[in-house]
Amino acid sequence: MFKNMSYKSLALAFCLLHISYCTRAEKALVMLYAGNASQSDTLGYNIVNDISSVVYSNIINGTTRLWDSQKKELQILPASLQKIEKSSGVTFAGCAHLFIYESWTMEKKLSSSELLGFYFSTQDKAGQTVSFGYVDAKELPDIALGTSVKLNTNGNEPLTIARVLRCKLYYFNIVQYGGEKITETSQALELKSRKLKPLMKFIECPPLKEIKKIRYSISRNDSMFNAAGAKKTATMLDIMEDFFIDKKETLYSIAGDYAAELKKKRTIDVTSVIVNETWKKENGIIAEEPESVIFYINRKPMKELSLREFIDLGIIIDFKSAYDILKEKEFSFRILNINGNEIPYPYANSYYSALKKYKWNALTEFVKYD
Repeated sequence: MFKNMSYKSLALAFCLLHISYCTRAEKALVMLYAGNASQSDTLGYNIVNDISSVVYSNIINGTTRLWDSQKKELQILPASLQKIEKSSGVTFAGCAHLFIYESWTMEKKLSSSELLGFYFSTQDKAGQTVSFGYVDAKELPDIALGTSVKLNTNGNEPLTIARVLRCKLYYFNIVQYGGEKITETSQALELKSRKLKPLMKFIECPPLKEIKKIRYSISRNDSMFNAAGAKKTATMLDIMEDFFIDKKETLYSIAGDYAAELKKKRTIDVTSVIVNETWKKENGIIAEEPESVIFYINRKPMKELSLREFIDLGIIIDFKSAYDILKEKEFSFRILNINGNEIPYPYANSYYSALKKYKWNALTEFVKYD
Protein backbone atom coordinates (compact mmCIF):
# COMPACT_ATOMS: atom_id res chain seq x y z
CA MET A 1 0.00 0.00 0.00
CA PHE A 2 2.84 2.43 0.96
CA LYS A 3 5.28 1.15 -1.68
CA ASN A 4 5.20 4.18 -4.01
CA MET A 5 4.85 6.85 -1.31
CA SER A 6 7.69 9.28 -0.55
CA TYR A 7 9.26 9.60 2.94
CA LYS A 8 7.38 12.87 3.53
CA SER A 9 4.10 11.24 2.50
CA LEU A 10 4.75 8.34 4.85
CA ALA A 11 5.54 10.73 7.68
CA LEU A 12 2.34 12.66 6.99
CA ALA A 13 0.31 9.46 6.95
CA PHE A 14 1.90 8.36 10.23
CA CYS A 15 1.04 11.71 11.81
CA LEU A 16 -2.53 11.48 10.64
CA LEU A 17 -2.83 8.03 12.18
CA HIS A 18 -0.88 8.89 15.34
CA ILE A 19 -1.29 12.63 15.67
CA SER A 20 -0.36 12.67 19.36
CA TYR A 21 3.15 11.43 18.49
CA CYS A 22 3.67 14.29 16.04
CA THR A 23 2.55 17.00 18.43
CA ARG A 24 5.56 18.34 20.19
CA ALA A 25 5.12 18.45 23.96
CA GLU A 26 5.98 21.68 25.71
CA LYS A 27 8.30 21.02 28.60
CA ALA A 28 9.61 23.74 30.88
CA LEU A 29 11.43 24.12 34.15
CA VAL A 30 9.40 26.53 36.25
CA MET A 31 10.08 28.46 39.43
CA LEU A 32 7.07 29.64 41.43
CA TYR A 33 7.11 32.13 44.27
CA ALA A 34 4.74 31.88 47.22
CA GLY A 35 4.94 34.58 49.87
CA ASN A 36 3.87 33.87 53.43
CA ALA A 37 2.01 37.18 53.67
CA SER A 38 0.32 36.62 50.29
CA GLN A 39 -1.66 33.57 51.42
CA SER A 40 -5.19 34.80 52.12
CA ASP A 41 -7.06 33.60 55.22
CA THR A 42 -9.94 32.61 52.93
CA LEU A 43 -7.82 29.72 51.64
CA GLY A 44 -8.18 28.20 55.07
CA TYR A 45 -4.46 27.49 55.53
CA ASN A 46 -1.00 28.92 54.82
CA ILE A 47 0.97 26.53 52.64
CA VAL A 48 4.23 28.44 53.18
CA ASN A 49 3.97 27.88 56.93
CA ASP A 50 3.01 24.23 56.49
CA ILE A 51 5.84 23.36 54.11
CA SER A 52 8.43 25.30 56.12
CA SER A 53 7.45 23.59 59.37
CA VAL A 54 7.39 20.06 57.93
CA VAL A 55 10.66 20.47 56.00
CA TYR A 56 12.38 22.03 59.03
CA SER A 57 11.46 19.06 61.22
CA ASN A 58 12.88 16.66 58.63
CA ILE A 59 16.11 18.65 58.33
CA ILE A 60 16.68 18.83 62.08
CA ASN A 61 16.04 15.11 62.63
CA GLY A 62 18.42 14.25 59.77
CA THR A 63 15.79 12.74 57.47
CA THR A 64 16.28 15.39 54.77
CA ARG A 65 19.35 17.32 53.61
CA LEU A 66 19.48 21.09 53.18
CA TRP A 67 21.67 22.39 50.35
CA ASP A 68 23.12 25.79 49.50
CA SER A 69 21.33 25.84 46.12
CA GLN A 70 19.64 23.67 43.52
CA LYS A 71 23.12 22.63 42.33
CA LYS A 72 23.59 20.87 45.69
CA GLU A 73 27.28 21.66 45.99
CA LEU A 74 27.33 22.31 49.74
CA GLN A 75 25.20 20.68 52.42
CA ILE A 76 24.05 22.85 55.32
CA LEU A 77 24.02 20.67 58.40
CA PRO A 78 21.28 20.94 61.06
CA ALA A 79 23.68 22.54 63.56
CA SER A 80 24.73 25.12 60.94
CA LEU A 81 21.11 25.91 60.17
CA GLN A 82 20.40 26.52 63.85
CA LYS A 83 23.41 28.84 64.04
CA ILE A 84 22.01 30.82 61.09
CA GLU A 85 18.68 31.11 62.90
CA LYS A 86 20.34 32.24 66.13
CA SER A 87 22.62 34.81 64.52
CA SER A 88 19.87 36.29 62.30
CA GLY A 89 17.09 36.21 64.90
CA VAL A 90 14.68 34.51 62.47
CA THR A 91 13.44 30.95 62.11
CA PHE A 92 13.29 28.56 59.18
CA ALA A 93 9.79 27.47 60.20
CA GLY A 94 8.68 31.11 60.00
CA CYS A 95 10.02 31.45 56.47
CA ALA A 96 8.60 34.43 54.55
CA HIS A 97 9.62 33.43 51.02
CA LEU A 98 9.15 30.04 49.40
CA PHE A 99 10.38 29.25 45.89
CA ILE A 100 8.94 26.10 44.36
CA TYR A 101 10.80 24.35 41.54
CA GLU A 102 8.72 22.28 39.15
CA SER A 103 8.86 20.68 35.72
CA TRP A 104 5.77 21.27 33.56
CA THR A 105 4.81 19.09 30.58
CA MET A 106 1.92 20.10 28.35
CA GLU A 107 0.54 18.23 25.38
CA LYS A 108 -2.84 18.27 23.66
CA LYS A 109 -3.94 15.07 25.35
CA LEU A 110 -1.77 15.03 28.43
CA SER A 111 -0.28 17.38 30.98
CA SER A 112 1.65 16.93 34.20
CA SER A 113 3.76 18.76 36.73
CA GLU A 114 6.64 17.30 38.70
CA LEU A 115 7.77 18.81 41.97
CA LEU A 116 11.55 19.20 42.00
CA GLY A 117 12.32 21.10 45.18
CA PHE A 118 12.01 24.14 47.44
CA TYR A 119 14.20 27.12 48.23
CA PHE A 120 13.63 28.92 51.53
CA SER A 121 14.51 32.47 52.54
CA THR A 122 13.21 35.23 54.79
CA GLN A 123 14.10 38.69 56.09
CA ASP A 124 15.54 39.68 59.43
CA LYS A 125 14.42 42.65 61.52
CA ALA A 126 16.71 44.95 59.56
CA GLY A 127 15.12 43.90 56.29
CA GLN A 128 18.15 41.91 55.16
CA THR A 129 17.60 38.70 53.24
CA VAL A 130 18.44 35.50 55.09
CA SER A 131 18.87 32.57 52.71
CA PHE A 132 18.34 29.17 54.31
CA GLY A 133 18.82 26.92 51.30
CA TYR A 134 17.36 24.33 48.94
CA VAL A 135 15.66 20.99 49.58
CA ASP A 136 15.32 18.36 46.85
CA ALA A 137 11.75 17.03 46.78
CA LYS A 138 13.03 13.52 46.05
CA GLU A 139 14.94 13.55 49.33
CA LEU A 140 11.80 14.26 51.35
CA PRO A 141 10.01 11.21 52.80
CA ASP A 142 6.56 10.59 51.32
CA ILE A 143 4.99 11.24 54.71
CA ALA A 144 6.25 14.84 54.63
CA LEU A 145 4.19 15.90 51.61
CA GLY A 146 1.38 13.67 52.82
CA THR A 147 1.06 15.79 55.95
CA SER A 148 -2.25 17.60 56.33
CA VAL A 149 -2.15 21.38 56.23
CA LYS A 150 -3.19 23.20 59.40
CA LEU A 151 -6.67 24.56 58.78
CA ASN A 152 -7.85 27.84 60.24
CA THR A 153 -11.54 28.51 60.98
CA ASN A 154 -12.12 29.34 57.30
CA GLY A 155 -10.70 26.00 56.16
CA ASN A 156 -12.90 23.28 54.74
CA GLU A 157 -12.05 19.82 53.49
CA PRO A 158 -8.86 18.35 55.01
CA LEU A 159 -5.98 18.68 52.54
CA THR A 160 -2.46 17.32 52.30
CA ILE A 161 0.51 19.46 51.29
CA ALA A 162 0.87 17.30 48.16
CA ARG A 163 -2.70 18.02 47.04
CA VAL A 164 -2.37 21.76 47.62
CA LEU A 165 0.79 21.82 45.50
CA ARG A 166 -0.54 19.51 42.77
CA CYS A 167 -3.80 21.41 42.36
CA LYS A 168 -2.20 24.86 42.81
CA LEU A 169 -4.52 25.67 45.70
CA TYR A 170 -2.45 28.61 46.93
CA TYR A 171 -1.39 32.08 45.82
CA PHE A 172 1.76 32.20 43.70
CA ASN A 173 3.52 33.97 40.86
CA ILE A 174 5.69 32.52 38.11
CA VAL A 175 9.16 34.04 38.51
CA GLN A 176 11.02 31.86 36.03
CA TYR A 177 9.79 29.87 33.04
CA GLY A 178 11.93 27.76 30.73
CA GLY A 179 15.10 29.40 32.01
CA GLU A 180 13.77 32.93 31.49
CA LYS A 181 13.36 35.18 34.52
CA ILE A 182 10.02 36.93 34.76
CA THR A 183 10.52 40.36 36.33
CA GLU A 184 7.41 42.28 35.29
CA THR A 185 4.18 41.64 37.19
CA SER A 186 2.08 42.01 34.07
CA GLN A 187 4.22 39.44 32.28
CA ALA A 188 3.95 37.02 35.20
CA LEU A 189 0.16 37.35 35.32
CA GLU A 190 -0.17 36.91 31.55
CA LEU A 191 2.06 33.83 31.60
CA LYS A 192 0.17 32.32 34.50
CA SER A 193 -3.16 32.94 32.78
CA ARG A 194 -1.92 31.37 29.54
CA LYS A 195 -0.10 28.33 30.92
CA LEU A 196 -2.05 27.28 33.99
CA LYS A 197 -5.25 26.20 32.22
CA PRO A 198 -3.60 23.71 29.80
CA LEU A 199 -1.36 22.45 32.62
CA MET A 200 -4.26 21.72 34.95
CA LYS A 201 -6.54 20.29 32.24
CA PHE A 202 -5.49 16.68 32.85
CA ILE A 203 -4.43 16.89 36.50
CA GLU A 204 -7.07 15.36 38.75
CA CYS A 205 -8.33 18.04 41.14
CA PRO A 206 -11.92 17.47 42.30
CA PRO A 207 -13.80 20.47 43.75
CA LEU A 208 -13.21 21.04 47.44
CA LYS A 209 -15.97 20.00 49.78
CA GLU A 210 -17.30 22.32 52.47
CA ILE A 211 -16.51 20.49 55.70
CA LYS A 212 -15.85 21.76 59.22
CA LYS A 213 -14.73 20.02 62.39
CA ILE A 214 -16.80 21.49 65.23
CA ARG A 215 -16.49 21.05 68.99
CA TYR A 216 -19.16 22.47 71.29
CA SER A 217 -20.16 22.39 74.93
CA ILE A 218 -23.56 21.68 76.49
CA SER A 219 -23.44 23.14 79.98
CA ARG A 220 -25.73 24.44 82.68
CA ASN A 221 -26.05 28.24 82.84
CA ASP A 222 -24.19 28.62 79.53
CA SER A 223 -26.59 29.94 76.95
CA MET A 224 -24.25 31.63 74.49
CA PHE A 225 -26.51 30.36 71.74
CA ASN A 226 -30.19 29.45 71.85
CA ALA A 227 -31.02 30.90 75.25
CA ALA A 228 -34.53 29.52 74.84
CA GLY A 229 -32.97 26.06 74.83
CA ALA A 230 -31.51 26.49 78.33
CA LYS A 231 -34.46 24.60 79.81
CA LYS A 232 -33.91 21.78 77.32
CA THR A 233 -30.24 21.69 78.31
CA ALA A 234 -31.13 21.37 82.00
CA THR A 235 -33.54 18.54 81.22
CA MET A 236 -30.92 16.72 79.13
CA LEU A 237 -28.26 16.91 81.84
CA ASP A 238 -30.76 15.87 84.55
CA ILE A 239 -31.77 12.79 82.56
CA MET A 240 -28.10 11.91 81.96
CA GLU A 241 -27.45 12.23 85.70
CA ASP A 242 -30.34 9.88 86.46
CA PHE A 243 -29.00 7.45 83.87
CA PHE A 244 -25.55 7.27 85.45
CA ILE A 245 -26.96 7.09 89.01
CA ASP A 246 -28.99 4.09 87.91
CA LYS A 247 -26.10 2.53 85.96
CA LYS A 248 -23.05 3.25 88.08
CA GLU A 249 -20.98 0.40 86.63
CA THR A 250 -21.38 1.98 83.21
CA LEU A 251 -20.23 5.29 84.69
CA TYR A 252 -17.20 3.69 86.36
CA SER A 253 -16.25 2.00 83.08
CA ILE A 254 -15.92 5.36 81.33
CA ALA A 255 -14.36 7.17 84.30
CA GLY A 256 -10.88 5.74 83.82
CA ASP A 257 -8.45 6.79 86.58
CA TYR A 258 -11.21 8.84 88.18
CA ALA A 259 -13.36 5.76 88.88
CA ALA A 260 -11.93 5.06 92.33
CA GLU A 261 -12.51 8.62 93.48
CA LEU A 262 -15.96 8.69 91.88
CA LYS A 263 -17.06 5.65 93.89
CA LYS A 264 -16.54 7.69 97.07
CA LYS A 265 -18.72 10.57 95.89
CA ARG A 266 -22.23 10.87 97.25
CA THR A 267 -23.47 12.94 94.34
CA ILE A 268 -23.14 12.57 90.60
CA ASP A 269 -23.37 15.82 88.69
CA VAL A 270 -23.20 15.85 84.88
CA THR A 271 -21.52 19.25 84.69
CA SER A 272 -21.32 19.40 80.90
CA VAL A 273 -21.05 17.37 77.72
CA ILE A 274 -18.45 18.08 75.04
CA VAL A 275 -19.42 16.99 71.54
CA ASN A 276 -17.15 16.66 68.48
CA GLU A 277 -18.94 16.78 65.15
CA THR A 278 -18.33 17.02 61.42
CA TRP A 279 -20.50 19.59 59.65
CA LYS A 280 -20.91 19.39 55.87
CA LYS A 281 -22.59 21.93 53.63
CA GLU A 282 -23.93 20.96 50.23
CA ASN A 283 -26.21 23.13 48.11
CA GLY A 284 -26.66 25.41 51.11
CA ILE A 285 -27.90 22.60 53.37
CA ILE A 286 -25.85 21.80 56.48
CA ALA A 287 -25.63 18.24 57.77
CA GLU A 288 -24.23 17.82 61.29
CA GLU A 289 -22.87 14.43 62.34
CA PRO A 290 -21.67 13.68 65.91
CA GLU A 291 -18.39 11.77 66.07
CA SER A 292 -17.47 11.59 69.74
CA VAL A 293 -18.70 12.69 73.17
CA ILE A 294 -17.01 13.47 76.49
CA PHE A 295 -19.08 13.59 79.68
CA TYR A 296 -17.84 15.84 82.47
CA ILE A 297 -18.94 14.34 85.79
CA ASN A 298 -18.39 16.53 88.87
CA ARG A 299 -16.28 18.74 86.58
CA LYS A 300 -13.96 15.85 85.68
CA PRO A 301 -13.69 14.53 82.09
CA MET A 302 -14.62 10.92 81.46
CA LYS A 303 -13.19 8.80 78.65
CA GLU A 304 -13.94 10.11 75.17
CA LEU A 305 -16.64 7.93 73.65
CA SER A 306 -16.91 7.16 69.97
CA LEU A 307 -20.31 7.69 68.37
CA ARG A 308 -20.95 3.94 68.51
CA GLU A 309 -20.05 3.80 72.22
CA PHE A 310 -22.25 6.82 72.93
CA ILE A 311 -25.25 5.31 71.13
CA ASP A 312 -24.72 1.97 72.86
CA LEU A 313 -25.19 3.64 76.26
CA GLY A 314 -28.87 3.73 75.37
CA ILE A 315 -29.71 7.10 76.91
CA ILE A 316 -33.30 8.14 76.09
CA ILE A 317 -34.44 11.78 76.34
CA ASP A 318 -38.10 12.66 75.68
CA PHE A 319 -38.65 9.30 73.94
CA LYS A 320 -35.72 9.98 71.60
CA SER A 321 -32.19 8.64 71.56
CA ALA A 322 -29.47 10.98 72.82
CA TYR A 323 -28.02 10.79 69.29
CA ASP A 324 -31.23 12.19 67.78
CA ILE A 325 -31.29 14.93 70.41
CA LEU A 326 -27.76 15.97 69.40
CA LYS A 327 -28.78 16.05 65.75
CA GLU A 328 -31.85 18.22 66.42
CA LYS A 329 -29.98 20.78 68.56
CA GLU A 330 -32.93 22.25 70.40
CA PHE A 331 -30.71 22.77 73.44
CA SER A 332 -28.37 25.68 74.19
CA PHE A 333 -24.68 25.18 73.46
CA ARG A 334 -21.47 27.08 72.89
CA ILE A 335 -18.97 26.46 70.10
CA LEU A 336 -15.52 25.84 71.57
CA ASN A 337 -13.46 24.98 68.54
CA ILE A 338 -13.55 25.03 64.73
CA ASN A 339 -11.00 22.98 62.77
CA GLY A 340 -8.82 22.73 65.85
CA ASN A 341 -8.86 26.48 66.48
CA GLU A 342 -10.14 27.65 69.85
CA ILE A 343 -13.05 30.08 69.65
CA PRO A 344 -12.90 32.83 72.32
CA TYR A 345 -15.95 32.87 74.60
CA PRO A 346 -17.32 36.27 73.43
CA TYR A 347 -17.26 35.21 69.74
CA ALA A 348 -18.94 31.81 70.02
CA ASN A 349 -22.38 33.08 69.05
CA SER A 350 -21.01 35.09 66.10
CA TYR A 351 -19.20 32.04 64.74
CA TYR A 352 -22.36 29.96 65.00
CA SER A 353 -24.28 32.65 63.11
CA ALA A 354 -21.54 32.74 60.47
CA LEU A 355 -21.72 28.96 60.02
CA LYS A 356 -25.47 29.18 59.49
CA LYS A 357 -25.64 32.29 57.29
CA TYR A 358 -22.30 33.09 55.65
CA LYS A 359 -19.62 31.77 53.31
CA TRP A 360 -17.68 29.04 55.05
CA ASN A 361 -14.35 30.26 53.68
CA ALA A 362 -14.90 33.70 55.24
CA LEU A 363 -16.18 33.05 58.76
CA THR A 364 -13.60 35.40 60.26
CA GLU A 365 -14.82 38.21 58.02
CA PHE A 366 -18.39 37.79 59.28
CA VAL A 367 -17.28 37.67 62.92
CA LYS A 368 -15.08 40.75 62.48
CA TYR A 369 -18.05 42.91 61.48
CA ASP A 370 -20.80 41.18 63.46
